[in-house]
Amino acid sequence: PVAWETVEPEEGRFDWRNLDGMLQQARAHDMRLVLLWFGSWKNTFSSYVPAWVKRDQDRFARVELSDGRGTERLTPFSTAARDADARAFAELMRHLRSVDGDRQTVLMVQVENEVGTIPQSRDHSPAAEAAFAGPVPLALMQHLTANRSRLNRDLRAAWEDAGGLTEGSWQQVFGSGSMTDSLFMAWHYATFLEGVTAAGKAQYTLPMFTNAALIRPNY
Repeated sequence: PVAWETVEPEEGRFDWRNLDGMLQQARAHDMRLVLLWFGSWKNTFSSYVPAWVKRDQDRFARVELSDGRGTERLTPFSTAARDADARAFAELMRHLRSVDGDRQTVLMVQVENEVGTIPQSRDHSPAAEAAFAGPVPLALMQHLTANRSRLNRDLRAAWEDAGGLTEGSWQQVFGSGSMTDSLFMAWHYATFLEGVTAAGKAQYTLPMFTNAALIRPNY
């Protein structure tokens, strides 16, 4: 693991001692590493973001519950959070390329860990509510339309059962079931992560992947 709070304890000031130590230990034992970027999320929470992110909830908005209570999670609807995470991750990959590009001790990188909004199915912050009531992004609608026959079975069924519309709000396009909340959040987490990942790959093109949290089996 590489924690954002460890490598950027102050905004714009980076400390690579822990990372460089891991590289040295791996090389000493003829091992290779897969790094795990604990950036905006780790096990759905924002535990490993720097203190300067944790303190500034106006700049870095949080996920809210349906009753209006805040949570400790950064919302994927925060452009400021995405951009700050992306800058830090880009610096990480730039440093990694400079100290390990020839040796290639690090083979690949996981970007974030177990994103999600447990225990509720979606974010209810003001930005999230506006996006949920707004139109499904054009890029997603174009993909669905162009790939209808190859879509995941459940995704295609939800879309077609709601009328197979090519525009509209999330509930108009996918219906009012719980799957719509999951689709909505999956799209916006993926969009956030793609921004972070692209910034890193612009510095060093290692393979990258991510994962998502499920609330619990059969729920």
